[in-house]
Amino acid sequence: MSEYNLLLTCSGWEDRFIEGLNNNISNHQVDRIVVFNINEFLGRTEKNRAVLHQRFVAHNITEMEVSLLDDVKTWRALENFFKENEIEEKKLMVDITTMPRFLIWFLMHFINRHNNKANYIYYKPNKYEQCSWLTSEAEKPRLVFKHSGISLSDRPTILIIQTGFDIERVYQMIYSYEPKKVFLGAQVGDQFDNMSNNLKKHKEHLQFQEIEYFEMDAFNSPYGNDEIKEIIEKNHDSHNIILSSFGPKPSAVAMFNLSMEFPNVGLSYVIVKSYNDSYSHGINIEDQIFI
Repeated sequence: MSEYNLLLTCSGWEDRFIEGLNNNISNHQVDRIVVFNINEFLGRTEKNRAVLHQRFVAHNITEMEVSLLDDVKTWRALENFFKENEIEEKKLMVDITTMPRFLIWFLMHFINRHNNKANYIYYKPNKYEQCSWLTSEAEKPRLVFKHSGISLSDRPTILIIQTGFDIERVYQMIYSYEPKKVFLGAQVGDQFDNMSNNLKKHKEHLQFQEIEYFEMDAFNSPYGNDEIKEIIEKNHDSHNIILSSFGPKPSAVAMFNLSMEFPNVGLSYVIVKSYNDSYSHGINIEDQIFI
């Protein structure tokens, strides 16, 4: 059993939020739990947050609201949170399972800035639903504060995108950045019918000439780091490079670390206002990913 000063997690409507939290505190010694609540999703997460209040009443839990749409407000709130609570040189566990990628990257910034040590945990669902849609109402892509990279006007741009089952956000990235080329990283293996639900859909629906597909494994170390790094190293002296993650979230951790290694490379994310609430079911406790 490992000991942590803080467990950081984000409330969600999926089964994985409550059951993941329960597994984390059952198997690790945690002094304090911080649950981030996305303001725009309070209605959707209400049921699970009620369970949180009933089931974990004996634990030291702090809840903090953050905004999905107002990233400046969220950034400043996190900055103040780390300072006011003296979260420095601490040992943290971060459950990224139901955490939006922008929040993962914001937190990683402040975790590193304040010299904390962190482990990241991710739980797969038992299954994904065969849905006609996953997300809608996508916003324009946003660059992460302090990790926006360097964009030179005389250089073309390439995108390195980890794909998932959602095509709309990939399309939004291509439409907004107008890249010279797109590298799409597809998860290896056939879990969750990956080939038909992921790669095939992207090839059928993305009308963009300059796409190169590559394989990566977000479920096993180093979580796509090596494949993405190889592309960066071949292009960072001649192109503006932007990374984005829409597949399994362990690769979001790898991308952040690469942005630290290559400061000229930017991190970008696409906010969506609407999600299909029933796209995943259950939690696979036995196959958790611990980074």
